[in-house]
Amino acid sequence: MGTDPALPERDTAGSVPIKTTMNTDLMNRIFRRPATTIHNQTSSFFLDLAQCAVDKTFKTDPNLNQRQTMTTPSLKAAMAILDSLHDRHVERVIVIAHSQGTIIAANVVRAIHEAVHTLNYLRRPPTAEETAQMDDLTQEAATNLSWSDTGPYDEELLKQKLIAMLQKLEIYLFANCADRMTYPIVARNENNEEVGLPYMESFANENDLVARLGILSPLREPASADPDAEPMIELDGPAFVQRGRNSWGHLLNEHYLFPMERFLKSPHNTQNPFVPLKADQPAYPRLYGYFYGHRPIPYFSGARQERREKGRLQRQRTREPARGQAT
Repeated sequence: MGTDPALPERDTAGSVPIKTTMNTDLMNRIFRRPATTIHNQTSSFFLDLAQCAVDKTFKTDPNLNQRQTMTTPSLKAAMAILDSLHDRHVERVIVIAHSQGTIIAANVVRAIHEAVHTLNYLRRPPTAEETAQMDDLTQEAATNLSWSDTGPYDEELLKQKLIAMLQKLEIYLFANCADRMTYPIVARNENNEEVGLPYMESFANENDLVARLGILSPLREPASADPDAEPMIELDGPAFVQRGRNSWGHLLNEHYLFPMERFLKSPHNTQNPFVPLKADQPAYPRLYGYFYGHRPIPYFSGARQERREKGRLQRQRTREPARGQAT
């Protein structure tokens, strides 16, 4: 995490597991950027799965003032992301979350959502008394999003500040099992296109059981025909799915990143593993634009310009299949 990289894992106990090192090493290699890692130590597959279910069912409104509602990795991730967003020298904050990490990322987006709501209501940075009434995570988000300015905001200035902050953040979610990740703010870009911020993109293997708790769950559809009915699971942003005989795995490297790397090394000989979940989505994930040190245009600059850039990158990969080979 920083000017371009990825977020994933550091063992909170101090030792770094081999699997985590392998994840980080692979991301360093294929993205060619350093990665800040936050690791939520495993307790076995079945216990981790049970913890996901508990987090989704009982910890839907995490509050740092009530420590039982939020894990240490959630706290570490939230503070690291918010601090980077607050740094005016950081151009982009790229978060890559996997499995339970997607629930942690959802908590961060929730805090930003609450802070945006608070600032929109107040039209200014909150006072000390108002801040004291928030939970710690929302306090941190509100302070960072307001850039610690003083004095009243007019509506346009506040909107510009929020857009400038949130357009830096991009979140990529593998085996996304969160229940709710919605855009904190929707704004119009220079092309007058409506864009949700921050950018969020999900990946799933069709038969990954963890992904079926979230991004691939049938509960994403409303339970009734009532147009005002809300689905039990609401996840914004495009989603890409790997289908067929290679779609059973859950491991980040083996079942998600390696298939991407194989395709991007040799796109003329390899089929794109992750196809759009819905027909109205882009043909290729935005994340592909970061592989091998590349840098896609800013997300908020305009969808038409981004589509042109993706076409250029695709033509470049076709003409120069050897370019970007891992070294």
